[in-house]
Amino acid sequence: MPRMIAYLGNDDSLTPVAVQSLRDSLDFPPTSESSGFGFGWIQDGRSLLRTNPKPGAAGPDFVGLMADIPSRSIVGHLRGSDEEGVDALDLQPFRFRRWVFAHVGEEPELEQTRAELLETVPEFIRGNVKGGRGSEVLGHLFLGELHRGDLLERGRTRPQACAEALFETMSRVQVEAAIAEFSFVAVTERGIVAGGLGRPLYFRQIRGLDQLREQPLFAGHHPKPVRHPSFKAVVVTDSAVTEDDGWSEIEDGRVLFVDTDWNVDFV
Repeated sequence: MPRMIAYLGNDDSLTPVAVQSLRDSLDFPPTSESSGFGFGWIQDGRSLLRTNPKPGAAGPDFVGLMADIPSRSIVGHLRGSDEEGVDALDLQPFRFRRWVFAHVGEEPELEQTRAELLETVPEFIRGNVKGGRGSEVLGHLFLGELHRGDLLERGRTRPQACAEALFETMSRVQVEAAIAEFSFVAVTERGIVAGGLGRPLYFRQIRGLDQLREQPLFAGHHPKPVRHPSFKAVVVTDSAVTEDDGWSEIEDGRVLFVDTDWNVDFV
């Protein structure tokens, strides 16, 4: 079964600490048991990708790789072990300008359906579709909605409006492509949106962070952590989690976004 995760924080220097702090509550299988994985992130105002279509028997640690990415906005995607023969162009996440996105669940199955869905997407966005999977199509439908709302350009990322664009995309594919079970996440420089239908998605807010600068020197030694009270982050995943670990489920059919005060809200 594929897994994905999206992260947005207010300090990229603390991304490694924040991501590692989530390790015990995340249920990601080893990359060696997947048929490929990838990360997308925003750095210096542009989106970047790193994908691996053929993890070896001693594949790298997924969470550890994510923690090493120097960004405030990250999306990771891990394909299921049963998804063989995946073309490198179809590995997620996908990117366009300052957005990175990923999808799990049902996809438009017929080529005609995918073509019809993309007809209303502007040509300069549609030309970015490189692979043959429906996940990329769904993401570009979202990009088309962002364009219609004048939300693609830098500095025009209005959080609620971006969430409404995803809500409109979800409604459209449910009706036009008869897709009832899927989840979607996307990040940009200072924004994150996530939502789905028929598949659980979970989010967790991080408010303040403790960072250990040194390891215990002897039994009973408890190094004093460095506190970062102003640190804030939001993480969304479809990994199996529990509310006891601070996670909450996103209501089915709703779209999560983070406002300018770093509060989680929904449309």
